[in-house]
Amino acid sequence: MKCPQVHVKLNGKVINFIVDTGSSVNLISSSIFKQFHQQSLQPDSSSILPYNCQQQLEVVGKFKGLFHYNNHQTQADVFVIKGNSESLLSYDTANKLQLIQLSMMIYQPMDMNCIKNKHPNLCNGIGCLKNQTVKLHIDESIPPVANKHRRIPINLRGAVEQEITRLMKQNIIEKATGPTPWVSPIVVVPKHHDPNSIRICVDMREANKAILRERHPTPTIEEIFAQLNGATVFSKIDLKDGYHQLTLEESSRYITVFSTHIGLYQYKRLSFGINSAAEIFQNTIRQLLNQIDGVLNISDDILIFGTTQQDHDKTLKQVIERLDNHNLTINTKKCIFNTNKIDFFGYVFSSKGIYPDPDKVKSVSNLEPPRNVHELRSFLGTLNYVGKFLPHLATNTAILRELITKDARWDWTEKHHSAFNDLKKQLESARNLAYFDQQKKTHLYVDAGPIGLGAILSQEFNNKTEVISYASRTLTLTEQKYSQIEKETLAATWAIHHFRIYLLGGHFVLHTDHKPLVSILQNPRSAPNARIERLCLKLQPYKFTVQYQRGITNPSDYLSRHPTHSPPEAYDKSEEYVAFVTNHSLPNTISLEEIENAMKDDFQLLLLKKALLEDDSLFWKKRELQTFKQIKQELTVYGNIILKGSQIVIPSKLQKNIIRLAHKGHQGLVKTKQLVRTKVWFPNINKMVEEVVKSCTACQAVTPYNQRNPIQTYPTSTHPLECLDVDYAGPFPDGKYYFIMMDDFSKFPFVKKVPSTNFKQLKPVLDETFALFGLPKELKSDNGPPFNGYELKEYLSSLNIKHHLITPRWPEANGRTERFVKTFKKALLCATINSNNPDAEIQEFLINYRSTPHSTTNCPPYQIMFNREINNFLPTLKNKTFHECNPQTDIDNRRKQNERANRKRRTFEHRLQLGQKVLCKQQKKNSLTPLFDPDPYTITRITGSQIEARRREKVIVRNSSFFKPHHSAQSPRPEYHPSTSLAPSRSSQSEQTRAPFPTTPPRSTAPATTPLRQDNMEDKVNSPPNQRVETPTERRPQRDRKPPSKLRDYLVEL
Repeated sequence: MKCPQVHVKLNGKVINFIVDTGSSVNLISSSIFKQFHQQSLQPDSSSILPYNCQQQLEVVGKFKGLFHYNNHQTQADVFVIKGNSESLLSYDTANKLQLIQLSMMIYQPMDMNCIKNKHPNLCNGIGCLKNQTVKLHIDESIPPVANKHRRIPINLRGAVEQEITRLMKQNIIEKATGPTPWVSPIVVVPKHHDPNSIRICVDMREANKAILRERHPTPTIEEIFAQLNGATVFSKIDLKDGYHQLTLEESSRYITVFSTHIGLYQYKRLSFGINSAAEIFQNTIRQLLNQIDGVLNISDDILIFGTTQQDHDKTLKQVIERLDNHNLTINTKKCIFNTNKIDFFGYVFSSKGIYPDPDKVKSVSNLEPPRNVHELRSFLGTLNYVGKFLPHLATNTAILRELITKDARWDWTEKHHSAFNDLKKQLESARNLAYFDQQKKTHLYVDAGPIGLGAILSQEFNNKTEVISYASRTLTLTEQKYSQIEKETLAATWAIHHFRIYLLGGHFVLHTDHKPLVSILQNPRSAPNARIERLCLKLQPYKFTVQYQRGITNPSDYLSRHPTHSPPEAYDKSEEYVAFVTNHSLPNTISLEEIENAMKDDFQLLLLKKALLEDDSLFWKKRELQTFKQIKQELTVYGNIILKGSQIVIPSKLQKNIIRLAHKGHQGLVKTKQLVRTKVWFPNINKMVEEVVKSCTACQAVTPYNQRNPIQTYPTSTHPLECLDVDYAGPFPDGKYYFIMMDDFSKFPFVKKVPSTNFKQLKPVLDETFALFGLPKELKSDNGPPFNGYELKEYLSSLNIKHHLITPRWPEANGRTERFVKTFKKALLCATINSNNPDAEIQEFLINYRSTPHSTTNCPPYQIMFNREINNFLPTLKNKTFHECNPQTDIDNRRKQNERANRKRRTFEHRLQLGQKVLCKQQKKNSLTPLFDPDPYTITRITGSQIEARRREKVIVRNSSFFKPHHSAQSPRPEYHPSTSLAPSRSSQSEQTRAPFPTTPPRSTAPATTPLRQDNMEDKVNSPPNQRVETPTERRPQRDRKPPSKLRDYLVEL
């Protein structure tokens, strides 16, 4: 038979080798070795014998060779023999180069005998973890406590001495020397399996107060379920006296001192009485087994698992070697190897799934009926531990739970005995649960019943749905009062949180039989009530799709109607949140009891409450609830009141009182609305807030009213000196005034310095002016002295000159003169700055002013006045005679100026009407004087923008901008009207019912010859007989509407 040959690279040289599976060494001849020029040989005295021959081969030496074949390589010794023979490749090298393929492999799993043979130290005695000690963190601020020694019974002292001796030999304890500030007593406990043996327990309750615990995580049973997915082979290793295999640091041992009848001892190893021992031991073993797949530990129990026997044995081998290398030992009596199912912490894990431990099920089945509440609680607690296997757990527990409620009388009857036996049978027939698989599609079915919640977690395996876990719980008395939509949302939130370990970070499908829940959870723009919003916020970290499924096909529907008794502690926060909203939404002067009492008398809210609790669609068809239908998803019931989101729905009886409380401090309309909306809500809340705030007299008196009338273009004079506008400028620092007159037609100014404003000083100036230029037909002035005096009135009457008094406190009515006074004062100020003679500066100013074209007439005032050009400081070519100036130019320019000013000031006509109650601006006497007089007036006459108003015996005349409408408290709003809507319109009147705006200017009526006093008008003017007094309607400003420019080419109706 021809031997198999193969070309293999050896140190870069291609050599033809014979693959000899019987050879244990690699051989080449000395002639072939000559190809390796740089390779040196090491002497070797090994004896190499050919097969079936006793003559040794002559070995020249050996070297380390690197073999390459295809993508495989390995290193091995190569022996050089003398001669010119074939090269041999050993079995080991050929196998590593993948040149040998076995057609059959016989695999022997690891067992206890194999482990004992390979690792004898692992199975003997109590080990001690190498190169690692445990340090206890002790709070030195806590004073040490040396507990009183507890006397040990004489019959047990011999066993205690034997146990102390055993612990000493095993190097677990040592004698305590030196000061012992901490001393703990011991408790001697006989062992159940051997009454002659005892266990020494140290009572370290006082010492544990000073030991700071280390918080290390321990895997939950749900985490174990997820990790065991796909496992078929299991093993369990128990560490022998696990805690005692960890060494305590010497600095930590003094706190473990305990007293016996033969002296004081202290632990050298970690003891069971230390409060942080479990966390320390769990973390130490977890770190020791880190980076080994297929292994987990809870305390001293180590679980090994694998999807195949080879994977399992590979992990088991790594764990055994890791424990042996760190000098730990195992309890061979409690270890289990190579099994297809294993009992671990009360559950049995197998390749088919998870089910309860049959031994524990059998022990429950053999239980006698409970004789008191304590035994019944223990029985129900056992069932809750395996509740994930029982889909209908609450079917028979409901009647048993009645016996453990507060103040319940113990009365075990036949129906309780029957329920007890049914529960044991249900546990015996519990079905297997599948392992959770991250790669499979996950479904969560939820439902809410009248008294409970139900959920089923399942996954799809090979087109078949397998249950991962069941869950259900009862609703508290408060939760039972939730509306159905709130219960369904609570069911979804509770179920998702309950199965958080499986759902967070992945996608799942949430099935519900409540269709509105789909839109609430899927639509981020939904506006649910406060309770639902709080619950929905908990679901934000999760990724899921909501699907509607009819209740008859929803498998969780039965669980919700037959829930387990599980206190919903984690979900009290939602109820606390609603309670927080309610308590913080109540005004300090209105209690919850007042709102509840008012609710009893509010038929509309009582009907709404019933509709929310019963979730019956027929209720929402009632006329009384149409106002609330659009926002029913935002409404919730809390106790005896109703919430809209985080706002309390206020009964009609308390609505105005609530708004008045919110308006305390007299904030504006917008701020009051904002404040009210943060706390309470009721239909038409905006309209009622407007009514209350606008009727507040104090707010009306201090709030500015920026109504400005348009500037009117009045008829001007047709000739010079037809009308003179007069006013005073001053007083100035010298105590004197300047009397100013301006011709209405030519705008020609007259200025005269006078010592005071009394009539005696004014009369000579008027006489001189009238003697020089002639008598005017009309004199226009304000209402100040001496223009409001009797002497001037008699003087002008004797000269047959009309005296026109402008509206009191409205200088704009004499605007031309006021503007000239402003310019005149500027000239005086400039003269003062330049240190010039004021009187000379005034004359220079007047020459230039009179010779400058006016902005309205486009002609110099002097030219119009004297029909010729004035000689001023500037050179002139020649004198011309001008016969007239066009008055229309003045009218046109004044009209254009007024239009520009009106646009800039955003003026509009006043809307005041005869008989309307108004407030009038008043002079501020100090910083606390209101802007408006809070005592209202009644309008008695309207002449354009000039308003006459009366209050008892007092009559005043002002411009319309001095007045603002007075809003008084209106009659109470009816509690309910079918046509009431949630969004009130901006106005209660249509465009056709607006009141007309008076626009007639004051000069269109006969001028008033009677002086008008500023503060107290003595004349009494009656309203015209044909003018009917009407109650005005306040309207908001309306914006101008026009079609967009893109529609210019189309016929559009607005």
